[in-house]
Amino acid sequence: MSLFAVMLYDLQDRKFLPHKKRRETSIQEVRDVQQSLLRCKTKLEASLARYRIKHQLTSVHCILPESVKGKQERASRLLLYAWINTLRSSLDEVQSVLKGAGLSQVGSVGQLEGQTFCLDPHCDNVLVFPAWMKGTLDSTKLLHDYKLILQDKSCCLTPNAAIPLLPEGGDVLMVGRFSGLTVSHTALLMRHKCKDKSKVLACVSHLTDAQKEALLQVIADTGCKNVKLLPEVFQSLTSGDKRLGKVHLILLTPSCSLSAVSNPLEFMLQENRDTDLLQDLSHGSVAQSKMDALIAQQKDDIHHALKFPQVLAVVYATCSSHPEENEELVTRAVKEAQLTFQQEWRLKPPNLLRSKQTSSNPPDQAEGPEIKDSFFRLDPSEQNNGFFLAVLVRESTLQEPPQDVTAQVQTRLKPARTRSKPLSRKTQGVQSKKTTKANFFSPPPERQICVKAPPLFPQATVAKVRTQSCQSCVASDCNQAESLVIRAGQHLGEDVTNSSYTQRPRPPPLSRVVPKVRPRRLRQLELKPAVIVLPPPPLPPPPPLHTQRTNSPPSHLAGSFSKSTLIKHKLKFCV
Repeated sequence: MSLFAVMLYDLQDRKFLPHKKRRETSIQEVRDVQQSLLRCKTKLEASLARYRIKHQLTSVHCILPESVKGKQERASRLLLYAWINTLRSSLDEVQSVLKGAGLSQVGSVGQLEGQTFCLDPHCDNVLVFPAWMKGTLDSTKLLHDYKLILQDKSCCLTPNAAIPLLPEGGDVLMVGRFSGLTVSHTALLMRHKCKDKSKVLACVSHLTDAQKEALLQVIADTGCKNVKLLPEVFQSLTSGDKRLGKVHLILLTPSCSLSAVSNPLEFMLQENRDTDLLQDLSHGSVAQSKMDALIAQQKDDIHHALKFPQVLAVVYATCSSHPEENEELVTRAVKEAQLTFQQEWRLKPPNLLRSKQTSSNPPDQAEGPEIKDSFFRLDPSEQNNGFFLAVLVRESTLQEPPQDVTAQVQTRLKPARTRSKPLSRKTQGVQSKKTTKANFFSPPPERQICVKAPPLFPQATVAKVRTQSCQSCVASDCNQAESLVIRAGQHLGEDVTNSSYTQRPRPPPLSRVVPKVRPRRLRQLELKPAVIVLPPPPLPPPPPLHTQRTNSPPSHLAGSFSKSTLIKHKLKFCV
């Protein structure tokens, strides 16, 4: 159908008249289509005439709306862009061949007149020619030998903006709509940067078998070998796929409305774009239902591209002039990624100025892009089609885990600990007792907490503080790191007890905190029961001798007490 559409347009442009000079075509498929059109030329011409009369149009060209007519006029004057295949040739060789064919090189696009050419202001290996130079280029055989590749500038800008972001040894994943020329251009630039260490992975699930074979044929003709096709749908690929282990860059060129393209038919045929949009573009705009479907697909693609943890950059490019497909979509995707993923994505201004370009020799204002904030945009003009490009790069915002913080604290305090030998718990207790009553014994590291207390506490208060301290010690995540800081401060001779009586909030993990110690528990004397034995009371004087009886006197009159009496007095005075 693509060949039929091109030949039908040519037949209608010739008013359905055959060529003046009939020449046999070497391709059988082209001859078959041409013969079919010539057999039906009367019916085709009559059908167009009925349509013109029905809509009261003076000619067939009046069928198109004014916006489409303006695009066609710009398309007839578009410049030709071609990138140099350095696998087959070099810049010096191509320039020599062009100059030998009568062309002269000029300094900028604004000076292109007659048989001239110049270097593109944004890409190193892209040459620019006037619109009428295609026949001359064809005669040089540079196109037939695949030394010079004609392609739209929007397709040349995408690889030049993406490959500088690729680290050495990384792979590139291409997603969306692209041709074999774009894949070859990307593989060529990557090979010059990473040699043979990297390759291009292309998702081609949307292509038919014939289109895949044509794509592989183009890649083989250009001489690229570091390309691998993935038949799976991009949404089904995950980070666990071994084939994607080295993918650090995703080049995303999704299906778009092509509203910024002046020659949509030619662009669709060359870049494997969706031909279903051709009918909508012929009316001047794309239906809202198709536009919503395109935006939904673009959103899914860019969100899925941001999920791969090993990907460092994503290049998003469209040929649309609608903000909802460009700036709004990318900005919203970046904000959602910042809320969803642990690593932050940000927009980076693409570096698309030719490396040889200096500030004293800037590109012409007429051909320069419109760069707002972090986006790159080319508006449709007589020099080029419209184009939009955004570069998203990943920046890690993960906080270090507690064990890493502890290791850093230990590393920083290691010289301080090596200067003095740590004291044992018994020695610290003896020294603290000798210094002052306000200095408290430092508990072991697992019991050290951030609590400040007055020098002396009652016993009940000390027990209460001790209980609260144990609870805060268990709840604190940074207790181990703070303990290391406290111990280091003691070894360095810092006063870790002279501070206020209020608790302070836990500082950030890496900031050094003022050491605080728990008050030393006061030593208590254990009381034991004591027995006090009092001497017996004085004895009464002995009675007179005449009162004594012959019988044995009682024990208390005999100058001594009985055993029971002594025991009774002893229990009475015991303490």
